[in-house]
Amino acid sequence: MTKLIRCRGGLAEIASAFDAQPASALHWHGDIWPGERALVVTSCDGGRRLDMLEWGLPSSCFVTGDRHEHRETVFARDLAPRSGSLVAPDLLTRCLIVVEAVAYPVGDAGGRTRAWAGLWDEPLAAWAGVCAADVSSGCAGILIPANSLIAQVSGHMPMLLQRHDWQDWLEGRSPAWDLGPAYPLSAWYLEQWGESWSTGILMDDAEEDRFSARFKRSRGKVDPNIELGYDSG
Repeated sequence: MTKLIRCRGGLAEIASAFDAQPASALHWHGDIWPGERALVVTSCDGGRRLDMLEWGLPSSCFVTGDRHEHRETVFARDLAPRSGSLVAPDLLTRCLIVVEAVAYPVGDAGGRTRAWAGLWDEPLAAWAGVCAADVSSGCAGILIPANSLIAQVSGHMPMLLQRHDWQDWLEGRSPAWDLGPAYPLSAWYLEQWGESWSTGILMDDAEEDRFSARFKRSRGKVDPNIELGYDSG
């Protein structure tokens, strides 16, 4: 599942890329976790609005037995009529979640790192999403089966839309359950830089920091038998 997204850039740059009017002076983190606020584009008064929404649909959007406090992703099939997962999929508002890349955890517990997936030629991509009927309540991104590259780290991947599909999606003319991958396999990259999953610190840097702390505690007397480990990620 997609549990971490990255979105970096200036507000004017992003607003221009999506031809959207910012709701106000917006501020966001470069790395965004579920429950945090993400940049989201919606259709508004014949144009597009750029705003900050919590990444996660509230439990009221889901049927009994499938309730979560918030859920940051849904499957494309969940939007089909009578899917049985969402209370009223036809009442959800379409949106585009602005992403630079998405991350997946790789490795064993205690040493997991981030594998970043994105598009080579799209520094800012549009992740098809949905918002609660009360838009301010949150949003979720739509997942589709992973292509062969992303399948190395996850069984599903975000449904990223090409520019010519944005308006059809926002206005509800594109049924999510009929859409497949919008970009060919060659358009995607998958990279690992050794960042800790939980902190984003490069593992080599984390090891150096750990060594420095132990060196200070021992007042410069380093025990050569000390095994340096990674921070849990």
